[in-house]
This record gives sequence, structure tokens and C-alpha cells, in this order.
Amino acid sequence: MTPDLSIGAVVVSTWSSIFTFAVVTVLGYLYFDRFPHDSLGLKLVVAIGLCLAAADTLANCVWSYNWTVTLWGSVPGAGLVPRAFYVNMLSLMISASLVQTFYAWRLWLMSAGKPYIPCIIICATIPQLVIGIFCVSRWNHFNSFWSQMDAALPYAWGWLSCNLFADTVISGAMLYYLRLGTRRAPLLVAKTRTSIRGVISRTIQANVVSLISQIVSFILFKRDVGMYFFWHDVVVTKVYIFSLLITLNARRSSAA
Repeated sequence: MTPDLSIGAVVVSTWSSIFTFAVVTVLGYLYFDRFPHDSLGLKLVVAIGLCLAAADTLANCVWSYNWTVTLWGSVPGAGLVPRAFYVNMLSLMISASLVQTFYAWRLWLMSAGKPYIPCIIICATIPQLVIGIFCVSRWNHFNSFWSQMDAALPYAWGWLSCNLFADTVISGAMLYYLRLGTRRAPLLVAKTRTSIRGVISRTIQANVVSLISQIVSFILFKRDVGMYFFWHDVVVTKVYIFSLLITLNARRSSAA
């Protein structure tokens, strides 16, 4: 694999990761500033999400530094599995599970306690976490980052499929209930001044951004783009936390 498709991809991905982390940090500040009286549970979810985003971004920076500075851009040396890779993957899996569980809880409330859709989401979230951890543990036995990649990819496909399924169910159900406009939802959406703003707000709150990110993952996995598929993977953690924070910040008040 050439340096531009390996080391270059990691460097470009790192800058994308830093930018998305900056966006998430601002949204996190706005949440704690606007909703100081939220329940401890919601505050913990946001705090954990921000910590995961920070750990993920820091790991990206360490990975990029090791491959470009410590190893002087050596492709054979860069073939070694970086420790930061495991932090990236674990942050992604935990953040996906965290946000998907949050949406399952929200849909349970919006549907007036109907358990069917939340149970489907949880049944997809738990396997993606288990498969993801198993995949990372399997990858830990390899000495080369990409020479043994094919052995781990079947598990990666299973993990990605569970994520895509969960996000599809969440987006479909959220779009339905947001359109239905049920008054029994405790996290009501603030009214928007324009229809365009309303569409954008509902789209993000419906977790569509996370769904699109998983579709992009599928496309990049299928394309021969070297390690540029990590350009997307390193920002997915922030995409999930972004959707969570947009949903919470769209409320009028803590009581909404």
C-alpha cells in the first residue's frame, strides 16, 4: 500500500476528527449552559459521550503522530497495528451503543410505552457491541495492520450490519413520531421559524445523520480506497454524539 493511501489517509482523517470534535465540544457547552436542571441521567449520558469523543480524537492524533513522526512515514513500520486503533474502535462501538440506547428510550416514551421498536433497537445494539469487541480482540492477535485485514473483515461486516440496521429502525421510527407530533413525548421539539429549518432539525433529531454515516462506511468498505475508509470511521463517534446533542438542545426547556 502506497504512503498516500496509508499514512496520507491517516493524516487527513485526523484533521477531520479534530474539526468534528470542535463542533461536538461547542454543542456540549451549549447543552450544559442551557439545561443545568436536566436529570442526572441525561447529564451523565452527555458527559460520557463527550469523553468518548475526546478519547477518540486524542487517539487519532497519537496515531497520526506515531506514523508520521515516530516512524518517519515508513510504510513497513506503519503496518504495525497502532494502539490508538483499539481506542478508536472501542470509542466508536460504545458511543454507538450509548446513542442507540438513548433513542430506544426516547422512542419508548414517544410511543407511550410500546416496547416493540425499542426492543428491536436494543437487540441490534447489543450484538454490534459484542461483535465489535470480539473483532478488536481478534485483530489484536495480528502483527500487521493490513496483511491480515481480510481475516477480521467478516466480523467487521457483521458489526457494521447491526449498526446499520439499528440506525435504520431508529431513523424510520423517529421520522414517524416527529411527523405525528405526539404531545406525550417528554423531549418535545422546539418550534422552528421556517419549514427548511424544521426539516433540518427533524432530520438530525431522527438520527438520519448517523444512518448516512453508516451507509458511507458500507460504500468505503467496498471501494478500493486504501485506508481512506478510516477518514469516515474516525468521525463516526462524533457524528453519534452530534445527533444526541442536537436532539437535547432542540428542546425549549428541561421540562420539555
